[in-house]
Amino acid sequence: MISILLGVLMLLVAMSWIIAVISAIQIVGLAPKGEKLRTYGQLGWWQFDKIRATVGAAADRHIRTYQRAFAAFFIIVILAAVGGVLLGAQAQN
Repeated sequence: MISILLGVLMLLVAMSWIIAVISAIQIVGLAPKGEKLRTYGQLGWWQFDKIRATVGAAADRHIRTYQRAFAAFFIIVILAAVGGVLLGAQAQN
């Protein structure tokens, strides 16, 4: 039962990571020519105010999606780690 739950959690982790990557690509795609690499770096350092100043309000929706997918990724990884501990404890019994 727990192994099925872990499989589902891993699928959700992969999906959230893919959503974050797609959002990052869309944000960088909105950046003006010559600012794309800088925007990508700012995205990695979570400097969203600088990205908004460079790209404009068009990036807001993508930034929110990126933030939510990134947060979901880490929350699900933590849940999977807890599930892994439970699976290990169950295997020892």
